[in-house]
Amino acid sequence: MSTLATTTAEAASAPARPGDLPAPRFSPEELSAMLGEKNSPTAEQSLIISSPLAPRLVIAGAGSGKTATMADRVVWLVANGWVRPEEVLGVTFTRKAAGELATRIRSKLAALARIAAVDPEHKVFPAGLLSTDALEPKVSTYHSYASGIVSDYGLRLGVERDVVLLGGAQSFQLASEVVEAYDGDYQHFRSAKSTLVKAVIQLAGECAEHLQDPAQVRGWLLDRVAEFEALPYVATAKKNPSQAAGELSALLPADAADTTPVPMSTQLGRLFAAVVGGHR
Repeated sequence: MSTLATTTAEAASAPARPGDLPAPRFSPEELSAMLGEKNSPTAEQSLIISSPLAPRLVIAGAGSGKTATMADRVVWLVANGWVRPEEVLGVTFTRKAAGELATRIRSKLAALARIAAVDPEHKVFPAGLLSTDALEPKVSTYHSYASGIVSDYGLRLGVERDVVLLGGAQSFQLASEVVEAYDGDYQHFRSAKSTLVKAVIQLAGECAEHLQDPAQVRGWLLDRVAEFEALPYVATAKKNPSQAAGELSALLPADAADTTPVPMSTQLGRLFAAVVGGHR
């Protein structure tokens, strides 16, 4: 299963209350037929496409038609006069997904515009639908959209407009320099340099995503070590608390007061999963 995290931000200047919206003119099935599409939305997809303008989480598996449903949602909102194209924001995790979503939305909106052009008296479609000065929906990756915000408004926080996000190669070079320059206790490091570099990048990314600093992460780890040591011995367990706590402690410096950001490999994640899973 994958979580549909694309935000259809139907809100920039749309009416604040659902009661202010006009009644829908078309159902998703009717609109699909008007656009000449071969496949009509399923009952589940139709409910998503025609749902109210409110926060909504949709969870669907691979190949279930998430991209098509999101594109149909945008076209349905525009066709019924609930939003204008430029009031829609779609964000995805990858550039490939963003490109595919943007292409589908543009194609469907173009087909909608051709149909609306033969309705000059607005008997079928709402007035002003897809006017000549209408803008396109904004579709991008999370990082690309965030980079645009920094570029446009970063000066308010003292960030230069020309600042750019580090790419994968640049991140690896910087992390490599950090690992090579580390002059603290290294006896607990049991991994190759390349593994430590990747761990530094992973830790930095996770800290940034969750607004934590390495000292907080290390404090949390030490608390888990204490909890593991306090767990009862289980004869049938593959890994007992004392053994797990010892292995975890071995990955950290001996000095508990040291808050130096320590590169931690994915062994920690597997260790936590093994211990916690065995005592649920």
